[in-house]
Amino acid sequence: MIKFIKTLAYPLTPPSGEIFSYLCKLTSQRMDPPSLYPNTLETDSLTIFHSPLQRVVSSLNKREGQRFVVRNELREIPFKLDDLCSREEWMLYRSAIVRRRFVQFFVEDRLTLRRDMIENEIQNLLTQITSVNNEVTVVSHSFRLKIIEAYIKTSGGIFLRPQTLADWIMPGQKTYGWGEGFEINRDDIISIPKSSPL
Repeated sequence: MIKFIKTLAYPLTPPSGEIFSYLCKLTSQRMDPPSLYPNTLETDSLTIFHSPLQRVVSSLNKREGQRFVVRNELREIPFKLDDLCSREEWMLYRSAIVRRRFVQFFVEDRLTLRRDMIENEIQNLLTQITSVNNEVTVVSHSFRLKIIEAYIKTSGGIFLRPQTLADWIMPGQKTYGWGEGFEINRDDIISIPKSSPL
């Protein structure tokens, strides 16, 4: 079994200044705050693949005998919040408008990372993960993990029918709680056709 976990909480509001501007820097990764819970995310897995962003790295409790592998493919998918919504829309709808517009931009292929790039990153990542013979935990971020989960559970179909991402990321529902995620059987990943969804 392979565990996929969302990182622990990190600051979503600035110590001073305007929140929307802060979030614009955060979502575009011009800012990378540390975790609010440093050195507390534990796993019994021997191999841990994780995002290089500080909010993940600082949360990990590294124990002797474990191998930690930094993978760029586990960074959060960057986006410009002020492209997705206006400050006024965000003030009214908060995270719901962000999730709705993220899905819309994914369908329209208007995110900072093109869909084919996201697909290639997922395929490369899963190849690396399934090559490990011991227990594996993957630590990443909300949108990245949702697309990975959808990719695995649709056998790559999420990129053939991008509009179905709306079944996985819903405006009124949180993606995962902090430190939560999903588990996948290794064989379910290996069985995804290599040609899918090209």
